[in-house]
Amino acid sequence: MSDELSARLRELAASQAIAPTVSGAGIRSRAMRRGRRRRAAAALGTGAVALAAVAFTLTLDRGADPDHPDRRRIPAATLSAPPSEATAVPVTGTVHLRGRTLTVGDRVMPISSGALGTPTATGLMRVVATYDVREMAVDVSPEGRSAVKVPYVVELRDTDDEPVYVGALPDDLKALGTYDVTDGWIGLGADDAEWFSARIRPGDHISVITTTPATATSQTALPATAAPPTTTPATVLPPGVTTP
Repeated sequence: MSDELSARLRELAASQAIAPTVSGAGIRSRAMRRGRRRRAAAALGTGAVALAAVAFTLTLDRGADPDHPDRRRIPAATLSAPPSEATAVPVTGTVHLRGRTLTVGDRVMPISSGALGTPTATGLMRVVATYDVREMAVDVSPEGRSAVKVPYVVELRDTDDEPVYVGALPDDLKALGTYDVTDGWIGLGADDAEWFSARIRPGDHISVITTTPATATSQTALPATAAPPTTTPATVLPPGVTTP
């Protein structure tokens, strides 16, 4: 290349060159800021990756095995003690089958219950419903078992959810407190059945037992030593006789 051509090219390059708008110090300052931003971004990215890794590990630990003991463990604070079996259920009334009585408060009512072959169930029973009239069966031997319409019926349920009914025994049956004529239900006199049906409420409990309640006579009987002494009638002697 000739010296003349080289000189022309240098002149052309010099004429087309654009002077920098930023000084050298400014360029260095920009470079330093850019470097700091890159280092900060790299640090943040590393922390985010570490957090994501921890979260992923915890997720795998919780969901990997549903039968793992840690999955079934319940915090102690959330556990509740089971109800005590010794907790007594309030009893509204008591049926004594052998004594043939139903006692509610101070009222003692004679009853007739299940005849031979159809005994009345025993145990703690809850009141579930009342009926104005319900058809029941009674044993009116020698005619046998007959269906009768019984008013003032209260339905009880035992622990097996089996029903036991209480209602008014027909007036022509003189079995109250004497013998048993029903097919398992508990018969009362009409007045007692009406009172019991009005007094009782669903949710109340009735205890049906077979033990005979103590009578007033046996509770107030005096001991043998308290019996009054017997006396011997006086003997009258003739005049002048000192001994019999």
